Amino acid sequence: MEDIEESIVKLNDILENYLQNKFDRELVSHSLVYPSKLPTISPKDLEFPSPTNNNNNDKALYVIDIISGFYGKESGGNYGNIESVLEEEFNLNENEIDIIYLRAHITYTLMLHNKMVISVGKFLQDIVKVYNRRKSNIEENLFSITPENLKLEFNLSKTNLGHLFYNLYEVGIIAKDKTDTKDERTSLKNYINHANIFYLDKSTFTRAQKMTRAMPVQRNIDIKEIKKEIVFLNDLVEKLNDRIDSLTEIKDKKEK
Repeated sequence: MEDIEESIVKLNDILENYLQNKFDRELVSHSLVYPSKLPTISPKDLEFPSPTNNNNNDKALYVIDIISGFYGKESGGNYGNIESVLEEEFNLNENEIDIIYLRAHITYTLMLHNKMVISVGKFLQDIVKVYNRRKSNIEENLFSITPENLKLEFNLSKTNLGHLFYNLYEVGIIAKDKTDTKDERTSLKNYINHANIFYLDKSTFTRAQKMTRAMPVQRNIDIKEIKKEIVFLNDLVEKLNDRIDSLTEIKDKKEK
């Protein structure tokens, strides 16, 4: 879309110059190769379709309007009148008049081309809008099918819930995502935000959302936060050690 918008801007700039009879020789010279065999039809007689319908009957009027605009005149209404103006008021000979008609035809063709590009751009914009709207609806439906009666509650604060998932990620228990170079935990945080995961907020379980705050991109900066994370991990290790001791006791009994 950006390419089309840039093309429209350039075409409008060129068209504005053409309508003022300002033709850049370098811009058009590469396409104006003189033919080895002269054309049998004068530029004044070239047929071009109308931009408003499929009939060619009014093609001359558009060209005459353009020529009139070159010289700040109102449309002459037919070839004879405009040619008389060009001959009498501006002292143009027949060859010069042919060149003026040729320029008018080029301008007219550019007007049609510009209109087509704008139409194509609008058509593509409509496609993008429909695509984005349907994509949004699909994503919304995917999130809405999460069973509300299935949820996972953690006896942890939101901050400690972030510490838990962050450290499980860092030690490799949760597989790392290398596709996001800015923050490898983006997919993990998005999952937690949309999963039925709850943390303990005072005495009430609250659904985990906006986990970016609890799992920021930049970590290990604030000394207070580092100390809190160490306290959490020590507490977790202590509970895991208690669990190991309990399982070891069970194992020893069974081995006897």
